[in-house]
Amino acid sequence: MATRRRFNPSTDIDGVSRFLQSFYQPLNRDGNWIQPIWDYSCSHPITEFESLKKLGVWVADGDIVAATICDLHVNSISLCTSDQFRSLKAEMLGYAEENLTRTDTKGQKRLNVFTQESDKELNEILVGSGYIQRPEADRTFCYCEISKPSTEMPLPDGFEFKNLEKENDLKKIHRVLWRGFDHPGEPPKEGIDGRKKMQSSPNFRFDLTTVIQAPSDDYVVYCGMWYDDKNRYCYVEPVATDPDYRKRGLGKAAVLESMRRCGLLGAEIAYVWSDTPFYRSMGFSPLFKHHCWTKICR
Repeated sequence: MATRRRFNPSTDIDGVSRFLQSFYQPLNRDGNWIQPIWDYSCSHPITEFESLKKLGVWVADGDIVAATICDLHVNSISLCTSDQFRSLKAEMLGYAEENLTRTDTKGQKRLNVFTQESDKELNEILVGSGYIQRPEADRTFCYCEISKPSTEMPLPDGFEFKNLEKENDLKKIHRVLWRGFDHPGEPPKEGIDGRKKMQSSPNFRFDLTTVIQAPSDDYVVYCGMWYDDKNRYCYVEPVATDPDYRKRGLGKAAVLESMRRCGLLGAEIAYVWSDTPFYRSMGFSPLFKHHCWTKICR
């Protein structure tokens, strides 16, 4: 029997990570969000630490066996459980509706629940509870097998791979992420604290995160990479290329370099939560969709 309690951000971030790692099955057949999605969400600048306290966890014999985990916003969630406690999902959904909604611009309390497309049982629960599927918000989860490690990809003259273990210039990181996600102008200085937060996770890998430095000394590509060494897979998030340096193969080179480094550590599979021609060109293929279900809660 599992007991529900509120999430404690000070102690449960690692506990949820261990839970997701422990019940992971190859090619994510367990149906839960993979641990790096959780890790990245907890350390993202826009994630509010206080909002994490609204999440729920279910504990049995001292271990977390289920959790309502969120993406960047506390009202976009996945109901994650071990196989033994899948029957908790209806209870977890009820908890989420009471505690994890977010008021939209129309003053309506909205909850988004993401489910793996093969989880027919949960999809039926959502339909019966009044949820509506939003195909435009679905997310495709893709994978790529990592081949035997090879040498670095060649870069144009004057460009150079860097890893943050040796050079961690937060100002340059802030600039490439700002510009790479198409924000106008130069980045605001106060955003550098958010970049520090991105590196605050104990699982952030300075050695696997790749940047490319241009002849100007600016970082012009950033590839974040998360590695689950227990289950031998890596996760790409985020990737950004300065708009002045696109269409040169630099973004692809950075991702492949980070994957190469993971392969040297034993990674066998790379995942990304995106299905674009950019990732397809590197060998990523769709694995399944996460359907987005939405409900306006009272």
